[in-house]
Amino acid sequence: MKIENWLGLLLVLVIAGCATGPDEVPADTGLSVVSEEEYLLDGVFVAPGVDFSHYRYLLVTDLNLDQWRPAGQDLPLKAMNRDDRSFFQREYAQALVHYLVADGAYELALEPGEHVLQVDAQLHQTTLSPGAAEQMGVNDPRAMAVIVLGLELYDSLSGRLLATVTDRQLIGAVANHNSSPLTPVQVRRAFSGWMEYLRDNLDDLKRGG
Repeated sequence: MKIENWLGLLLVLVIAGCATGPDEVPADTGLSVVSEEEYLLDGVFVAPGVDFSHYRYLLVTDLNLDQWRPAGQDLPLKAMNRDDRSFFQREYAQALVHYLVADGAYELALEPGEHVLQVDAQLHQTTLSPGAAEQMGVNDPRAMAVIVLGLELYDSLSGRLLATVTDRQLIGAVANHNSSPLTPVQVRRAFSGWMEYLRDNLDDLKRGG
């Protein structure tokens, strides 16, 4: 199937889906830390004893934008511009297809089933204090805008949470409380970075790493 057809199918799937799940891993899930940068709460958390090698299909739900807060706006975000929502969904879908589906590593699934990994994702925007940004190697007296993608991977049949993947992309300095340096190009780069990060970790998990 051509990549354009995969992308069209995925856009249909994510519009029909619904991403759920908490921002943090509950204490009773049995998930253990594989890698983590403590000051960012980034990392990969994997349930013990999971064999990822037999998962060949992805059931992709809608990108959850309920926690998206553009700079200067408070939650809950009651109404998101339709064009912005479509843009985020499209960039998410394109990056996922490019990094996980286009080379045949996975196929897209229409419904839960055996060997199907469900992928839920939630997008956030926040700021880092100058001190926290300095820990990332950025020496700037201003706060820094950060966008965060939290991914949860489930067995599609049992609903068991198998892993979480959280990664933050530093965008740039915030001049004041109401400003954001976020641009469409930066969003696109961020989604590419996230999906590459997910693919690398899934490859490691398939190998038992």
